[in-house]
Amino acid sequence: MRSLRELAESKSTFPAVLLVFQEGVAKGRDFFARFWPEARAVSDPKKELYRGFGVELGTPLQLFHPGVFAAGVRSTLGGTLPGVPSADVRQMPGWVLVRDRAVVWRHRPRHAGDHPDLDWLEEGVEVRG
Repeated sequence: MRSLRELAESKSTFPAVLLVFQEGVAKGRDFFARFWPEARAVSDPKKELYRGFGVELGTPLQLFHPGVFAAGVRSTLGGTLPGVPSADVRQMPGWVLVRDRAVVWRHRPRHAGDHPDLDWLEEGVEVRG
């Protein structure tokens, strides 16, 4: 499974990506300068967008699921080392596709390390809401 960045950069018809993060603007600027300088991102320390899109806090099972540790190992082997948490670590990730101001697809992760396979977006599959 390719990263979101790889997918977004691979095809001009890939949906525009807007990343939302909990930290302040300065932390976000530093992070994205290192990992994805061209990314469009929004600082949301009050987590208003998270709530608006229905992205919830994780349960203990979602936060300590074996899949979370497996995702951490994959990330580390890929060269991304874990850092010191600076935001609400209970916040689950959210994946939402919005078209014409309507949510037409969302991924509700089973655990904090569960990322969807987004290859279908690259192939131009039409999503009907």
